[in-house]
Amino acid sequence: MRFSFACKTSHKAIPCLLAALALLSACATTPRELGSEPIQLRIDSRTVADLSALEPRLVHYSDKRTLLRLAPTEAWRVPRMRTPELQEMVAHCDANGRQVLQLQRAVLRDGAGEVLATFVADGRQPLTSLEQYASYVVSTAGHPKGASLELTVEPDAFHGRLREEVQLVFRDSEAEIAPGVHASVESMTTTPQEIALGRRVAQANFIYVKLQNRSDHAYVLNGHDTGAMEAGASHMLTAIGLHGTTLPPGGAAVIRLPIELLGVDVEPGYERSIRLQDYLAGWDGSYGPVVMALVPLRVQIELQGSAPDATMQRGVITPVMQVQKLYRLERAGCF
Repeated sequence: MRFSFACKTSHKAIPCLLAALALLSACATTPRELGSEPIQLRIDSRTVADLSALEPRLVHYSDKRTLLRLAPTEAWRVPRMRTPELQEMVAHCDANGRQVLQLQRAVLRDGAGEVLATFVADGRQPLTSLEQYASYVVSTAGHPKGASLELTVEPDAFHGRLREEVQLVFRDSEAEIAPGVHASVESMTTTPQEIALGRRVAQANFIYVKLQNRSDHAYVLNGHDTGAMEAGASHMLTAIGLHGTTLPPGGAAVIRLPIELLGVDVEPGYERSIRLQDYLAGWDGSYGPVVMALVPLRVQIELQGSAPDATMQRGVITPVMQVQKLYRLERAGCF
C-alpha cells in the first residue's frame, strides 16, 4: 500500500505530518489475515443428515487471534434431513417464516478434545442463532489445530398433517353354514351411508360375505332372515334385496349385508399433528396401527335347498372385528 502527501513548508505543515504518521501507524497495526483452515463438523441428530453448507472455518490473524467463520445463513438454514417428509416439513416452514430446527448444543473443540468455546450448552435456540457466533474469538494465544464443531440439532415438533385411516381385521370369520356351503367375512366399508328403514334412516356400513357352494345341490338365499348385527345389538338389518338369489352347485358369490355399528365409530378422521418423538420412533411412512376396538359380530345366513322337499338351513358366523387406526402422512408443513 502506497501513500503520498503534499505538505507545504510552514507552521501549518506540522498537523499534516502528524495526520500522515497516524494513518501509517494505523495501517501498521491493523491485523492481517494469515490464513484459515476447515473445521470438522459433527452432527448429533436423529433428523438432520447433513449440515456441511455451514462451512465452519478457523481464521488466523497476525495479532494471534483466531476467529470462527461460517457461511451465510441462507446457505445452511435448511439442512439436508434424513427423510423426505422431514425435508418437506422443514423447507415449507422456512418458506413461511417459521424456524422449526432447534439448536440444543454447540461446542467447539481442538484436536486434543479440549473445549475452545461453548456456544450453546443446553438450550432450544433456533438453528439460525448460530450466525451470531460467526466472528467469535476462539483463541488469542495461537492457532488451534484439528478443531471440530459439535452440534445437536432437532426440530422442536413435527408440524405435518397426518391422515387417519381405519383398517379392519376379522377373526373367526369362517364357518360352514349349510351342508357343503362355506361362508367367510371378507371386508367391510369404513364410511357409513344413510339407508331408509321404514320411518327412520340408519347409518349403515356394509359387510361383505363370500359364499362357496361345494356341494352338488343348489341353494336359494332367504334375504328376509339373512343379515348382520353387533353381537350385543337388539335388531339385525336384513338383505331383503338379495332374497331369491340362487347359489348353484360349485358356485360362489359375494353378498353385501348392511350393519349398524353402535358401539364403535370406524369412520376415518383427521389428525393435524403428531409428537416428534412418535414421528422419530421407527417412522416408515405411517404411524400405527392403533387398536381402537374389538367388536363381536353376528352374521346370519339362511338358505333353502332347491329340491321341493328341502328344508331351510340357517348358519351363523360370529367373527370378532378388530378396528385399527393408522396414520399416514398427508402433507408436511406448518399449520
